[in-house]
Amino acid sequence: MTLVPSHYVHFLVLGTYDRGYGWYAPKELPAGAGVAYASLAVPVTKRGERFAGYWAWVVTLDEGAPRLLDEPFELRPAGDLLEMDLISATIRFKVAPMPPARYRGTLSHPDFQDPLRGILPIEDEAYAFLFPRDKAIIIGVDPDEYQ
Repeated sequence: MTLVPSHYVHFLVLGTYDRGYGWYAPKELPAGAGVAYASLAVPVTKRGERFAGYWAWVVTLDEGAPRLLDEPFELRPAGDLLEMDLISATIRFKVAPMPPARYRGTLSHPDFQDPLRGILPIEDEAYAFLFPRDKAIIIGVDPDEYQ
C-alpha cells in the first residue's frame, strides 16, 4: 500500500489552552498548565474517519543516547483497528471514541489541515513493555518535520 506522505502519527495534548479547545504539542503548553489528555493522534477525514494508513517514527535509546530509527514504521488498517509491527511485537490501536478536534497550536504540518483523533493501544502489555524490552518509544512524526 502506498501512503500519502503527510499522514503521520503525532504525540499531542488535547485540552483548552491559549487558543481554545483542541490539540497542542506538549512544548506549546503554557508554563504550569495541567494536562488532561495526552495521546498519539492521527489525522482523520472531515467525517472523522481514518485514512488508509499512517507513518510513525520510533526512537530507541542505544546506550542511553536517543536515536531516531532509519525508517518510519507503517501503521496499517486491520479491520476496525490500526496495527504496527515494531521491533519485537505487533502493537494494535483503536481510534479513541471521541469527536475529532482541530490542532490549535502554532506548529505547522500538512496533517494539521485535517481534524485529529487520539489512538489508544488495545493490548496495554505489548505497548507497556515496548520501552523495557526494546528501549523504544513511538514519537509519531519526526520533530524536524514540524515548522
